[in-house]
Amino acid sequence: MLFKGNTADGKPIAVYNEAYGDEDAIINMNTGKNKSIVFNDKITGSDEYDINKNKLNINNPAINAQAHTGTVAFNNTVSNQTITLYDGTMKLGKDGNIDGDNLIIKGGTIDMINKKAGTATLNQITIDNDANLKIDVDYKNNKTDRLTADNYGDLNGNLHVTELNVLSDPKDGKININIADDELKDHIILESVTLNKNIMSPIATYKANYNSETGNLGLKRTGFNPAVLASPIAAQLGGYLNQLNSYESAFNNLDMRMNYDRKTRSAFKYANKYAYSGNTTVYSPTYLQETNAGIWFKPYISYESVGLKNGPKVDNALYGSYFGGDSPVYSFNSGVDMQYSVYAGYTGSHQSYTDTGIYQNGGILGATALLYKDDFFTALTLNAGLSGADANTKYGNETFGMFSTGVASKTGYNWELADGKFIIQPSFLVSYTFVNAFNYTNSAGVKIDSDPIHAINISPGLKFIGNFGNGWQPYIGARMVWNILDKAEFQANDVALPSMSIKPYVQYGVGIQKLWGERSTGFLQCMLRSGGRNGVAFNVGYRYALGN
Repeated sequence: MLFKGNTADGKPIAVYNEAYGDEDAIINMNTGKNKSIVFNDKITGSDEYDINKNKLNINNPAINAQAHTGTVAFNNTVSNQTITLYDGTMKLGKDGNIDGDNLIIKGGTIDMINKKAGTATLNQITIDNDANLKIDVDYKNNKTDRLTADNYGDLNGNLHVTELNVLSDPKDGKININIADDELKDHIILESVTLNKNIMSPIATYKANYNSETGNLGLKRTGFNPAVLASPIAAQLGGYLNQLNSYESAFNNLDMRMNYDRKTRSAFKYANKYAYSGNTTVYSPTYLQETNAGIWFKPYISYESVGLKNGPKVDNALYGSYFGGDSPVYSFNSGVDMQYSVYAGYTGSHQSYTDTGIYQNGGILGATALLYKDDFFTALTLNAGLSGADANTKYGNETFGMFSTGVASKTGYNWELADGKFIIQPSFLVSYTFVNAFNYTNSAGVKIDSDPIHAINISPGLKFIGNFGNGWQPYIGARMVWNILDKAEFQANDVALPSMSIKPYVQYGVGIQKLWGERSTGFLQCMLRSGGRNGVAFNVGYRYALGN
């Protein structure tokens, strides 16, 4: 036998072994733990001897009594041979590599996983002792790796299936494929490690069963591979939650006037028209001298754990900054006052869950308008943004883009106590958000298609505001948040991924603000979240008034 162009533990080898007369041509291959011999060239037995005279003994204990558990890999054709597997692993680069040979199994592992399901048709199979078997499963082509033979010798052992590599996935999540002919079906056993674990494809996870009466392997979907969920999770937690944060930031900046007591608001409106003496120390999340135009800057950060409905538990971080400008307040004869703002921002996020991490970076542009009359106010904001996501999964790195836009409205009313020193302010926020993750092919070769998220969010809230005379304005607030119609519709190679959504949650916390001089205001706020989102959010703000 002559074979060359091969390696042993990465080093080139060339072996020539010739037998004369009636002597056997035998190659004994012994590999230690974590060692390997790889055959990239053909192994061909001499035509002048019959198949039983040309022998490949893998990890033959007669050569060395020490157990050998390494790998012998055949990446090319093996012909006119009797292969005896004693121990270790026989790895097949192609399932047809050993077609036509004799195979004697005395132990070890036959590894047929090579990302393509096929059949090795041998001259004869003999099983002297139990051995392990690893195979590919291809639902699309209705195939698995199989061992079959024209003839069978003694079958005194079993082949224990210890690994299944699922190459393609059914839409309904069920697979039933024959893996053994009549002679071998009673000698196939699904090992407990295979029966009791989730078998993972690039798309889904499965539980397996085997029917020895038919020789059929059955698989039933139990869940999804975390790597294939990167796009919907990025859209829900990075795209959607950053949109919700943008609405709150816009409204916290512009609803300041209705956090004043009624006398102070009247004084602002009729300044230089009537004399006024009263309480002029007020509360506002981003208060400055709001009768004037102003510019402002607000960074934010939050850390939380989000248990997605129909999805995994995800550690999520949001961070970024908004900056913008306010117009002066405009008054109308009807008694209605108006103010508007434009703003831009940097938005970032990071999601982390099983073997997967996603970073997102993007930008947003928006505008807001506020109307108020007496103790009533309402506000409207519109914005749109683009972001790029960079996901790292067990298969590698992948990038995709997202577009998001939305509109939100907040309406509220002031109820004053103690001559305006305390204000109870109920409010109601409702929003519509559109998030579209662009289609892409992930690092496992799976095509990810997405339909846009159309989400409606409703959020009633209650705030308690203190207007004290020392220049400090503390407040506490709570808000209940429901997300409806926010399920993400995604497909992976035409297999529908789970429709994930964010469960309802409560947001509550405290803040404090300080006024400096005639133009500057700063604030610090801390909010806790419980329920569908569990964590903490911090934001600070600074506003500077313009004009006289």
